[in-house]
Amino acid sequence: MFLRALIVIVVYALSGAGFLFMLVGAFPFLGGELFFFAKLAPIVWIFAWVSHVRMSVAWIRNRTLSRRWPIWGTAAGLFSLASPLLVVLGPAASTLHQVNSALITIALVTVFFLPSILLAVKLVRFHLNEDSEK
Repeated sequence: MFLRALIVIVVYALSGAGFLFMLVGAFPFLGGELFFFAKLAPIVWIFAWVSHVRMSVAWIRNRTLSRRWPIWGTAAGLFSLASPLLVVLGPAASTLHQVNSALITIALVTVFFLPSILLAVKLVRFHLNEDSEK
């Protein structure tokens, strides 16, 4: 139990810069002329992190969650990683520079959150492979 808690704390500490990057990255989604679905991206990010934390706490306690947490959390996490592309899909004409910027943003976010992504893979496998308690 202690080792798992330590792993989660270290992973979240290593991803700390990514959390700041995520907060700054939310501003383009909240303003501007993006379509409504793109403005919901920060809410999906929050849900992805709630799922991650919920699965982490259950993993520390060696308990499994129902299948909906890892499945919906994975969907939200994948959407979160791809969400910078939503800025390109806005009503403004998409230029090659915008697409390039979105891909660079996805790469940076992936690097910043790599420890959390790797832990998420472990958590999803744990919660989907074990017998569910709920």
